[in-house]
Amino acid sequence: MSIVRKTINLIVLLGFIGSSLFTALPVYTEAYALPDTGNDVNAPALEPQLINDNKNAKTAVSVTAGSLFTYSVSQNGNKAPSTGGVVGQYAYAASKGSIGLIAHNYLAGASFYSLTAGTEVTVDFSDGTTQTFVVQTARRYQATDPDDYGKPFIDQRGKQVSTRQVFNQNYKQGKVTFQTCITKDGINTWGLVFIIAVPKK
Repeated sequence: MSIVRKTINLIVLLGFIGSSLFTALPVYTEAYALPDTGNDVNAPALEPQLINDNKNAKTAVSVTAGSLFTYSVSQNGNKAPSTGGVVGQYAYAASKGSIGLIAHNYLAGASFYSLTAGTEVTVDFSDGTTQTFVVQTARRYQATDPDDYGKPFIDQRGKQVSTRQVFNQNYKQGKVTFQTCITKDGINTWGLVFIIAVPKK
């Protein structure tokens, strides 16, 4: 067999091996659906390996916002609690070092709208520690498909953004993010609002 033929065969073999390895590995290019906080039907659960990649994530047990509200915090994966008087800690956000607190807008989430810039928020953790945060900003997004929070959103500038971008913009390491749905035009899942609080200095 000539050197040229051997070289061609080797290139073909390496190409086959490379393509096999590539297709065998899971590639995540897009965030999964954000939690639905307007309906009883929640967004699909995220895959376990994407939820538990931060073993040092802090577990919140309660949250207080001055005289506005005090809620216990449940650990319900990526779903908002279905009962009143409690908020859920968003597991995927926790895996990224963010404290995501989610609730339906017809339950505890309704009180999130009372949070304004400068409001102090205190979070108690399962290890006995407490940390105070200060509300800094709020962002609102319109869903392009109110029935599917895996589809793109429209931000306040009128720009279309993916669920991955929405997540990355609002869930930051070391910060608290309150998430609930926006009701508009009779649609309970018209959009999402995120209220972000930063550590008090």
